[in-house]
Order: sequence, then C-alpha cells, then structure tokens
Amino acid sequence: KKKLVLILLFDGLSKYLTKYCDNSKKFFSTDNTFDHAYTNSSWTLPTFSNLITGQYTSRHLNYKPNTYYGSQASKKNKATFINSYMNLFEFFKSKNFITGSYSPYDRINPSYEFNKGVDLFKYCKEQNTNVIIDDIIAQLEMFNESSNFIFAHLFDVHSKARNFNEISDYSNFSYENIDYKIKIKETTSAVERQSKYQQFIKTKNFQEKEQIISDTKYSDFRLNNLYRYLENKKFDDYTIIMMGDHGTRLDELQSKNNLNKDFLN
Repeated sequence: KKKLVLILLFDGLSKYLTKYCDNSKKFFSTDNTFDHAYTNSSWTLPTFSNLITGQYTSRHLNYKPNTYYGSQASKKNKATFINSYMNLFEFFKSKNFITGSYSPYDRINPSYEFNKGVDLFKYCKEQNTNVIIDDIIAQLEMFNESSNFIFAHLFDVHSKARNFNEISDYSNFSYENIDYKIKIKETTSAVERQSKYQQFIKTKNFQEKEQIISDTKYSDFRLNNLYRYLENKKFDDYTIIMMGDHGTRLDELQSKNNLNKDFLN
C-alpha cells in the first residue's frame, strides 16, 4: 500500500491563532480539530524532542540550547542530544517509508542526532512556507510509488524566514495599522503619568500582534496550495497532522509567563 504520514509543525501556533487559519480549518474540518491539546514544553527544542522520541523532557533531557558535536563532552552531558531506543523517523523507516525532515530551525540538526532514520534531511535556512511546501511535494513526486513519512517545520510566524520583510508580510494588516500611532497616542495621553516605557510597550505589542496575525493568515494561504495538491493525490492510507510547538503571547498575554493556558493550548 502507498501511505502518507505528514506532520506540519506550525511554529508558534496556539488555539487562539487558529481562528485566522480559514483554509486549514476547511481542509481538516471541525471533526478533526482537538481543542484540548497542550504542549509539553514552552519552546521548540524540547518540544521537537518530545515529538520524535515519545518521551517527556524530564526523560530525554534534551533542553539545552548548545550541542557538542562529535566530542567527548556530548557523551558526558546527556542534556545536549537525544538518546532514544528508536525515534519516530526510525520507526517509519523500519516500515519501509521514505522519511523526510524539512526545517529552518537552527537546532534541528545532526549535532542533536535529529538526523537518525531520516532519508532526506534538509536545513531550510531562510526558507518560508512556500519553499517548504515545494519540498514536501517534491518528495512525494520523487517517491510517488512509496510510502512517505514527512516532518515539515513552518517558521514564518515565529520569525522572518529571510530576515527581512516581504510584501506578503503586510498583506493582511488591518486598516487600524495605518493610524496606530495616533490611536496609541490618544489612549496613552489620557493617562498623564504613563511612562515612556509603557507607551513603548503598547506600541510594540500592537505592532507585533499585527505582524503575527498577518503572518498566520498568509502562511495559511500558502498552505492551501498543499491542501489542493493532497486532495488530488490518491493514497491508500494517510494521516495529516498540523500542530503547534508552543503558543504565541499577544495583547494582555505578553506579560504572562510560559505556563499560562493560552500559551500552552
């Protein structure tokens, strides 16, 4: 049988942001939506390790942001790489799947032993959702007669893929954005004792919220090309999962810690 297992890790996607993902909601439908799903970790490295090992962070211990590739230090300090009996890629490889991993994230690299069991391991530096979708389709076309397991990491909402803004990054900004300095000045001047720092934070939070919502909408727009492709493909069996690794703090959530419900849900 020709099977597909596809995991789309939408970095920073929280339940709050899913309301801006119209194409994804249509593709998956409400019957395939989990409202009470919670992340095991507050940031990407341990969350990804949780995903591919099936272990909690307290078990695999891969939570430090530094690695020691090929050195004796890595053997002594087990908190710098995964050391599971079999990871998710190795499992599917043992079932004769072609395995692929596509991520722009610096830490998804061989120094953490994340390449174990991966046939096509690609570091997608400065590549946005469009390019990673093309990688997914390319693997499915190249190995059209095989079963495929693919992990794809979409990073647009977390940070700029190319380290600079494109036209698409502004395509879904609200009309409020045009007058945001005037609107903020009106609200801050109403409180005479409000500090310059508080005014700065209000401006910063507004800009970040506009950017994150715009990026979420445009990533979802780009994903629609993948959904249309998958609908036209014929698989004997398939499982497609879109998930977040952690949430994104917006508005009043900006000041809350990483353990608040809206960040973890």
